[in-house]
Amino acid sequence: MKAKVIKRFRDKNTKKVYNKGAVYDGSDERVKEIQQKGFLASEFVDENGQQNPVNDSHEPTNEDGGGQESTSPSALEGNVNEVKEKITAELDQETLETLLEAEQQDKARKGVMDHIQDVMQENQEDE
Repeated sequence: MKAKVIKRFRDKNTKKVYNKGAVYDGSDERVKEIQQKGFLASEFVDENGQQNPVNDSHEPTNEDGGGQESTSPSALEGNVNEVKEKITAELDQETLETLLEAEQQDKARKGVMDHIQDVMQENQEDE
């Protein structure tokens, strides 16, 4: 399945960076996973390059208030204190790295970046 990139990210499997506007091509499962994290459009790109709505979007998303608490760049929405509350040691290292990169590319708030780095360090010390 193919989907349009709506927020820059690095694929954890291939380590390839996808910029906004690019087309990501992967398995249905992987595309859905990345869509839930807020990096891909909730539409797929067909063979002709046309975007079409995903037909089986019965899973809750953070946009409609359902599903799990966001660990995607949408977790970076809000003021510094709100963001700090969302970013905890329960997040895996890769998610933290993605959030740090997204914050550096977008608002570059020192308080948020320092907090993410502190959480990453805590996770490493706990291992």
